[in-house]
Amino acid sequence: MNLSLKITSLYSQIDPMDHDGGVKAVKDRLRPIFRKAIESGAALTLDLEQFRYRDLTFAVFTSLLDEDEFHDYHHAGVVLQALPA
Repeated sequence: MNLSLKITSLYSQIDPMDHDGGVKAVKDRLRPIFRKAIESGAALTLDLEQFRYRDLTFAVFTSLLDEDEFHDYHHAGVVLQALPA
């Protein structure tokens, strides 16, 4: 099972200008989803939907996986999309 989420679907007031507030709010909403994914054996990816959310997406991803509870979860990732050159 694979699950892909956009961080804006988890927190409608996300604002790149409030980096720390956005990271905290999204992580608070993602923790139960990560727990359920681990329990179910699912892979979970964060979908980088817009460039303006890039730094927030990476900050959420890396800091969440730095937490002891999720440190050994090896089925998490970030989905990037690229335009052809």
